[in-house]
Amino acid sequence: SIKKNICTRALSQYLRFNYIENPLSIYKNIYKLMPGTILTFNQRMIKKEYKFFNFKITNNESFSQKEASKNLENQIIKSCLSRKVSDVPIGCFLSGGIDSSLITSIIQKSSTDKIKTFTIGFDDEKIDESKYAKSIADYLGTDHHTLHISNKELIDNIPFQAQIYSEPFADQSSLATNILCRYASKSLKVILSGDGGDEMFLGYERYYQVSYLIKIIKNTSLLSQKIQKKEILRKISNFIYNRRSLPYQKDKILKLIALLIDSNSDNVYQKFNSLFRDNFFPQIPLNKNISYPYQNLETIEKMNKNDFEQYLPECILTKTDRASMHNALEVRSPFLDHNIFEIVHNLDNSNKFKLLNKKFILKKLLGNYLPKNLFDRPKKGFSAPLKSWIDGPLKEWIFDNLSENVLNSHNLFDHSIIERIKEEHYSGKRYWHNQLWNLAIFQQWYSSQK
Repeated sequence: SIKKNICTRALSQYLRFNYIENPLSIYKNIYKLMPGTILTFNQRMIKKEYKFFNFKITNNESFSQKEASKNLENQIIKSCLSRKVSDVPIGCFLSGGIDSSLITSIIQKSSTDKIKTFTIGFDDEKIDESKYAKSIADYLGTDHHTLHISNKELIDNIPFQAQIYSEPFADQSSLATNILCRYASKSLKVILSGDGGDEMFLGYERYYQVSYLIKIIKNTSLLSQKIQKKEILRKISNFIYNRRSLPYQKDKILKLIALLIDSNSDNVYQKFNSLFRDNFFPQIPLNKNISYPYQNLETIEKMNKNDFEQYLPECILTKTDRASMHNALEVRSPFLDHNIFEIVHNLDNSNKFKLLNKKFILKKLLGNYLPKNLFDRPKKGFSAPLKSWIDGPLKEWIFDNLSENVLNSHNLFDHSIIERIKEEHYSGKRYWHNQLWNLAIFQQWYSSQK
């Protein structure tokens, strides 16, 4: 009896960010329970009973940097060890990055037996971190397992996406996460993960990039006000767009120009994170007549707060929690311990940014367990070789899901725009693999609802 009509505002969010922000769902007039909230209901009523999550911490304690650092380090260790308590053996996801390496180091040091660690390996060396994970596992002495995903396994698992996530969800590492969870669940039922490390300890490079972009946007002396800045930028954009060389660098330059044209200090963070510009799908705009709670995201702290309340629960934790529970695996996240949260947000501003800036405190603590050469390298993050998948084993799947006949089943998108995206990508003019994945995952989900 429930009408399952598509919510265009939610679809707009999905197209831009790969997930749908709370409290919306993909269906009109159906809403998500907010993070940290419990609803109790009976035959007569629905009532909000308890909300745990709260950013209103104002008691900034004044510690020296050394004292603040020690308090935070002790709580991180305590948080990891408290999540080791289990009736069954536990293991760790180990990507080779700072977060998972620190958790694995703490857990292994406190264990008498070798703990099991798991990572995924890819053929694409540009994103593969499995060799780093193995080096760290060898140093720590864990029982390490590396899973390489075959093309067949990749294709076979795509249909499960709609079943696992219930609504369109296109985080590019979700497919690999599901496969890894299935693999790990064959030998363990409890795993520790580094989820939350980037949000808790300001690890995202985009915070610093956007801060710089905002300064550029606000700096009116960049070009004389007599010169039509946007018109000049559009001409530069058109010139670069028509050049086929260096497509990766070209995509970054074009996105930067688009940000300078379209953005202001109120929306640059959302625009920076968006897959599509507004003119791609004008019938489902993001910002028209909508009041957003996080305008003026001009500081790293405000960007981080936005991620804590949206990106973390609706993307990062949704990805891991649903993939793991689909495979009867429990994943625990030590960095999201509320005691760590309270210490971090009670730090005075001076200590906060000295200790958290690009995970300074985590790197300092990890240095007590591992040689610096094993973890001191540029951040890659846990991602999948999406372009090689889209260009190879998933090419037929892309064309099947984004054909004109299939898209006409709902008429939500302008088919000519999607045809242009496909043509540009497969001719090598632009790299649109992230956008093609996003659109095809939506169509896969939509088809599964019939």
